[in-house]
Amino acid sequence: MDAGDWATILGTTAADIGSMLSANAVGAGTAVSAGLGVASTLGNSVNDFRHGNVGSGLANLGIGLTTDLVGLVPGFGAGAKGYKIGRTLTRFARPLMAAFTANNFKEAGEVLSKGVRNGFGNLTA
Repeated sequence: MDAGDWATILGTTAADIGSMLSANAVGAGTAVSAGLGVASTLGNSVNDFRHGNVGSGLANLGIGLTTDLVGLVPGFGAGAKGYKIGRTLTRFARPLMAAFTANNFKEAGEVLSKGVRNGFGNLTA
C-alpha cells in the first residue's frame, strides 16, 4: 500500500463519518449525507481501478451507491453509513493491524481485530 492508498482510506472513512453525522440533521442533512457518501464511494472505487482491480472497483461502486441511496431514506442513513465504514475498515484491516503492530499500538490492533471478527456493531473496549 502506498501513500495514496492510506490517503484514500482516511479520506473516504472521514467522508463516511461526516455522512453518518449529517444523516439525521434537520433540513438538507440527507442530501449532504448522500453527497459525502457518493464522494467516499467514488474514492474507494477509483483507488481499486487505479490498482487494476476492476471487479472490486465495480463491486464497491455498486454496494457503495446502494448504501448511499438507502441513506437518503430518513432513519436509515446512519445504519447504511455504519455499514460502509465497517466494510472499508474490514477491507484494510490487515494493513492497518500491521501498521499498528509496527508502531507499538497493540491495543488499537486488537480492537480492530475484534471488530473484524465480531462485527463493528458489537465492539466493546
